[in-house]
Amino acid sequence: MRNGQVVRRTLLLKSIVLIVCVASTGCVAHRSVESTYEKIAAELEPGDRVEVELKDGQELSFRVTEIRETEMTGDTSTDITKGEVVTVRYSDVKRLERVDQRPLVVVGTVFGAPFIFLGIAILILMAGGGAAPM
Repeated sequence: MRNGQVVRRTLLLKSIVLIVCVASTGCVAHRSVESTYEKIAAELEPGDRVEVELKDGQELSFRVTEIRETEMTGDTSTDITKGEVVTVRYSDVKRLERVDQRPLVVVGTVFGAPFIFLGIAILILMAGGGAAPM
């Protein structure tokens, strides 16, 4: 019985460490957007952050400020750095992704995953520790 308690405590400690590791990581969702005016106008709006790879290999990350029929304009500023205004023609885009940094997505992912792991750990503990005593 004593060995069983040690195994359970060890498993619980490992589960807690795993939960803390998962909870301490941030999460940002990337969603690809087709680079046509119709798709961009339907899926993006001013204020959205995007990552763009141009056909010449250049990579840009910016917050969209304006969406026009043939191009979009944005600001590369971040919370830390002062950026510049960029204009990207849709015909120059190889890859376009919207970076979803909305609080509910991040909070749901960061705090939702640990509860799943916690639930699994509780089920393992309830099932007898998941290991045979030595």
